[in-house]
Amino acid sequence: MTATNHALTGTVIGLSISQPLLALPLAFASHFICDALPHFGLASYEERTKKTKTFHRILYIDAAILAVVMGLLFWNGVGLLAFACLVLAGSPDFVWAYRYIFKEGFGKKPFPPMNILSRFHSRIQWSQTLMPGFFIELVYGLIMIGLIIKLL
Repeated sequence: MTATNHALTGTVIGLSISQPLLALPLAFASHFICDALPHFGLASYEERTKKTKTFHRILYIDAAILAVVMGLLFWNGVGLLAFACLVLAGSPDFVWAYRYIFKEGFGKKPFPPMNILSRFHSRIQWSQTLMPGFFIELVYGLIMIGLIIKLL
């Protein structure tokens, strides 16, 4: 799932659950639940190396959208709990960024062996596709934006 949709999910959790001891772990767990849904992505190392430019464009566009979303949330006075949930909901993907940049060398070599959490994270992403996943994520993101607007 895109970073933007993970962040939107965390924001919905942070806005709807006022207890940090419940909201924060739920936001973190939401990441894995979202990744278990069919979503946008390039499933394998081989796909990423064949479509490196496309993959980088996707990352840049997602980062730009996420920055706009975060700016709009900040501008609307969303509280610290919602921002903490936003970050926690996306945090498991920080490992992929580290692996992609430092271990895979921006797509130049395959991933080295993964630890148990990374293996679990990889296995639950059973359905990553470009176009079907894009439309699923678009609908999901619009639903999350609607919930955020309602919760503000």
